[in-house]
Amino acid sequence: MIIIIPATLLLFGPSPFSSSWNDGQRFTVRSDMEDVQDYIIKNQYSSFKSIYTSVDTPQYKAAKFMTYERIPYNDDSFTSVAWKERYAVTVFYYALSGTSWKYHYKFVYPNRDVCQWYVFRSLASDTGTSSAVKFGITCGRGNYGSSGGYDPDEYHRVRRILLPDNDLKGTIPWRELSLLENLDFLALYINSEISGTLPEKEEYWPPSLALLELSHTSLEGTIPESISSAPLQMISLEYNQLTGTLPSTLFTSSDRLVDLLLKKNYLTGTIPDRIKNTNLRYLYLEDNLFEQELTASSFSDFTTLIQLDLSDNPSLGGIVPIDAFLYSDDNDRIRNLEVLDLHGTNITAFPDTTSNVESNVTFLALHDNRNLRGTFPVNALLSMKNTLQHLDITSTSFVGNMPTSLGLVSELEYLFMADTDFTPGPIPMEYSSLTKLTDFSLKHSRRTGTLSSEIFEQMKSLILLDLDSNDFTGTLLSNDVMFPTSLEYLLLNRNNFTGEVPSSLFSLPKLKLLLLDENSFTGLNIPPDNMMTNELQYLFLQNNPLLLDDADISCGGKKKEKWEFDCTIRCPCCDCCHPTDQEQQKEKEFCEDNTVDWLAQYKDPYLFYQRPVLRNGDPYYLFYDLDIINATTIDDNEEP
Repeated sequence: MIIIIPATLLLFGPSPFSSSWNDGQRFTVRSDMEDVQDYIIKNQYSSFKSIYTSVDTPQYKAAKFMTYERIPYNDDSFTSVAWKERYAVTVFYYALSGTSWKYHYKFVYPNRDVCQWYVFRSLASDTGTSSAVKFGITCGRGNYGSSGGYDPDEYHRVRRILLPDNDLKGTIPWRELSLLENLDFLALYINSEISGTLPEKEEYWPPSLALLELSHTSLEGTIPESISSAPLQMISLEYNQLTGTLPSTLFTSSDRLVDLLLKKNYLTGTIPDRIKNTNLRYLYLEDNLFEQELTASSFSDFTTLIQLDLSDNPSLGGIVPIDAFLYSDDNDRIRNLEVLDLHGTNITAFPDTTSNVESNVTFLALHDNRNLRGTFPVNALLSMKNTLQHLDITSTSFVGNMPTSLGLVSELEYLFMADTDFTPGPIPMEYSSLTKLTDFSLKHSRRTGTLSSEIFEQMKSLILLDLDSNDFTGTLLSNDVMFPTSLEYLLLNRNNFTGEVPSSLFSLPKLKLLLLDENSFTGLNIPPDNMMTNELQYLFLQNNPLLLDDADISCGGKKKEKWEFDCTIRCPCCDCCHPTDQEQQKEKEFCEDNTVDWLAQYKDPYLFYQRPVLRNGDPYYLFYDLDIINATTIDDNEEP
């Protein structure tokens, strides 16, 4: 059958790839399959093998789909560009098992322009508002040329592909993706069955690609030197199976790269500490296998760096690189570093410095470094006194007195000093000035003496207080110690407290967990029901010489009468006593089904700082100029 098309439409009408064609319907012409294959090979869009040797290849399936399109008569026309991009995205669809995706996003419809392969999906924010993000394909917005006319060529170029958590499976067809000359955003994260490698050939990288987000997939192989051929500003390859060393070109070839996120891979070798890049802000290399001895001057060239995470690299040794975040008044190279995470490495020293230095550090994590020895660097700490909010030196081996100068670090919100080797002694009174603390742990830190109200009474925002496993003595009578009413988790277990447990503890309005076990308490003062908190879920009292035959307390969120305090049940989630065998069995079953540590459910203490992928509670891609609308009701499976 011969289809006659008026010449005026061929020469002057709107493109058949435009949604305005034929009242919104695409004009379709069946082309011969061999002609489509020949056209693809002639233009080197795909390899001969992928097109001709099997009907099961993504390229063959895409070619068959393209028989619904008229083969362009002019290779330099807009029609040829649109045809090429439609073919490339169709290969992408079949290569990643598009027919089994969780959401179809209107992909591969013969009567739809490729720029219409998308759906808006609703996203709720922490503030309670909803927005909608365009998932699928986003094309260019269009330009106005010197003549003032609208440029449909620019408008119909594929710019972004956003398909997170969508059951994509297979290998990414990099050769065909490189045909998308305006593609600047590729985000396929949380698709664990995406496999394969990154392209070794420079020509297979999309030439305009600025953001590459392939975290939580299953990529293997190395990070090739060719990655620097694309104008990438953000690279996120976290939670993959990448091996080998970091290509030096990532740090020396240009100053475009801003975010480099490579957490949780199997990368080895050293980390370059001399760079040409002057714009790098976020560098996440944690949980890899890097081997290197850090020096004081390591990363001193990274003057624009905001967050540096080298944690959980057990063969990363040396000393804390203080020149990466300290600067003096007469030094015009201000350090912008706010986050330094070195926990779980093998650093051995934290050198101190002179007193006239400054720092912008807000988050410093050094925990799980048992070989980190010496006295605590007081001057380095004081350089952060106006900025530091998070300090964790748990499981380090600093010696000497517990630093009283910490009381001058007035912005601290999170202070963990558990399992340390400081000289035994009381909690320094200077810590009473830390009025912004929300999380405070001195567990197993060799603290002695009695508790004083003066230390805690000004900590009006304190949520967690952990004094477990020390050598505190004395009583907790209400006129001796007043804990903040903001407390939700109070751990006083494994000490030598004596006397009566004061009723004021049970009246803390937000208290959820109270650990008093393994002390020397001899009495329990239970307040009237109308004075007890309704929030208390866990109360541990075992191994105290209590006489409580008629006690009426709250345990596990349930009120029980006449508890016997000869507990035999111990489990990760609870430790309560039961008056009947039936109750005891129910508690055992509950514990077996809830083995997660209660503290892990409270907070992950090592992820308090803001990652670049989470800003103000919204997914990072909202900050990359995607099409966003106010959401009402969005149909995730909207079809044409």
